[in-house]
Amino acid sequence: MASGRDIAALMQEDWENRDTIENLSLGIKQMSDFLNRFDIHARHQLSKLNETLSVIERRLTLLETRAVSALDAKQLPASNEDNS
Repeated sequence: MASGRDIAALMQEDWENRDTIENLSLGIKQMSDFLNRFDIHARHQLSKLNETLSVIERRLTLLETRAVSALDAKQLPASNEDNS
């Protein structure tokens, strides 16, 4: 049969193990919370960036269209003058 000293040592070891497990669980929970917050923040920032890029792409397309139209407009009168 285990002596009182052995039982006390086992109980102390059990409490230390439980404390270690609790600390690990808390650390994992904190890391999980951080990663979830980071994910939400990163998705929000990427969404804003995507919107900005979409606006820039639309503006660039408009500018390209205007530039091509302006070049075509300048070339048309020159072509008509050559035919006269």
